[in-house]
Amino acid sequence: MRKSTKTPSPIGVGRQPRPELRELIGVRLRVEKSSCKDLQGVEGVVLDESLNTFVLDTARGRKTVPKRNCVFRLESGELLEGVLVAVKPEERTKRLWKKSVKKQR
Repeated sequence: MRKSTKTPSPIGVGRQPRPELRELIGVRLRVEKSSCKDLQGVEGVVLDESLNTFVLDTARGRKTVPKRNCVFRLESGELLEGVLVAVKPEERTKRLWKKSVKKQR
């Protein structure tokens, strides 16, 4: 068997990956739906991310928003369910890398 000489293309080149797989730090998002009515409408840029939360830079300062029980709208207009991104950011990046390598083969 011959090994493939193709190298995987860098993330972000060509078609964008699904929102639940891409890097979200630096992306502007808005809380569309939440089980907590106080969080609905909160909008800002993602400064940090953990397993269960986003830290957003909003007009009123920094706000920590739980991922679960929320639906977010990205600046591109796509809807993103918080349950789908309730993983460690580095794990999500690994999944994206593995998918891009599989497509190259």
